[in-house]
Amino acid sequence: MRYFGPKSLSSVLYRVTQVAWILMIPAVLALCTLLFFAIFQIDLGDPVTSGLNSECAKMTHDPDWQEMMSMPTPARALVFPYLFLLAFLMVQILRKSQSLFDHFRNNDVFRTANVRILSNLNKYMIGLAVVTFNPATLLVCLILLLVTEILKDGSVLQDELDLTV
Repeated sequence: MRYFGPKSLSSVLYRVTQVAWILMIPAVLALCTLLFFAIFQIDLGDPVTSGLNSECAKMTHDPDWQEMMSMPTPARALVFPYLFLLAFLMVQILRKSQSLFDHFRNNDVFRTANVRILSNLNKYMIGLAVVTFNPATLLVCLILLLVTEILKDGSVLQDELDLTV
C-alpha cells in the first residue's frame, strides 16, 4: 500500500477530511442549538422542543445532568463558550489535517509548508488537550512534535537536493 501520492492512503484521508468538514459544521450547529434548548429548558410547543424537554426530564438518574441543571442560569450559560472553543479547535485541526493530506497526496512530503502546517496543528492539539484535560492527546502532541522536527530536517535536505542539478 502506498502512503503518499495519488491513489494512496493520504489521498483517502484527504477525501475523508473533506467529507468530515462538510458534515461537521451543520452537526455542530444542530447540537449547539439542541443543547441550548435543553439547558435552558425552552419549550416552544413544537414536537422537537417538547420531546427534548420530556427526555431531559427523564434524566433524573444521571447525577452529572442533575448537578448541571441545579446550577444558576449564568453558570449554565458558560457551557456555550466552552463548546464553541472546542468546536473551533476541532475545525482548525480538521482543516490543517486536510491541508497536510492534500500536500501528501501531491507527493509534497518534505516541504517547509508541511512543517508550518504540522506546527500549527500541534498548537491546536495542545490547546485541545489542555481544554479537555486529556493526557492521551498531549502524548499525541509530543509525538507530533517529533514528527515535525523530522519533517523540518527532511525539508532542509529536500531543498538542498532540489538545488543540485
